[in-house]
Amino acid sequence: MKGKTRIWIGMVLLFISGIAVGFFGSGLVMRKHVREFVQKGPSHMNARIVGRAIRGMDLTDEQRAKIDAIVEEASPEMRRLSSEFGDSLETLATTQFDNIKALLDEEQAKILEQRMEEIRKRIGKRRDGRGGRHGKRDRQEDPPPPPAPGG
Repeated sequence: MKGKTRIWIGMVLLFISGIAVGFFGSGLVMRKHVREFVQKGPSHMNARIVGRAIRGMDLTDEQRAKIDAIVEEASPEMRRLSSEFGDSLETLATTQFDNIKALLDEEQAKILEQRMEEIRKRIGKRRDGRGGRHGKRDRQEDPPPPPAPGG
C-alpha cells in the first residue's frame, strides 16, 4: 500500500509541476514576444510571419538568403506604413510574398500560397470582428439594459 501511495503522490506532484511550468513558462514567452514587438516594431513581426510561412520548406541557402534580403528591404517601409496605412501595408506584404514566391519551386510556391491564404483569412476575420486570436470570437454580447422603472 505504501508503494502505491508514493507512486500516486509522485504522479500528482509531477502533474502539478507540469501545470506550473506551463503557466509560468507561457507568461515568460508572451512577455518576450510583446517586448520584441515594442522594441523592434512591426517589421520584426513581418520577419516572423515570413518565417512561419516558409518553415518546413526545403529551401536552398541561396533562396533563404534572397528571402531574408527581401524581408530586410521591406522592413523600413513596413514600419512606416504600419503606422499610416493598414491597406497599403497589406499590398506591400502581398508584393513581398509574390517576390518570395518567384524564388520557390512549384511545390514550395503551392505551400506558400496555402499558408498565405490562411493568413489572409485570419486577418480578414480580425478586421471584420469575427474572430481570430484577438477578435470577438468568444465574446458575449452585453445584455440589453433593464427597462426604465414605471415604463
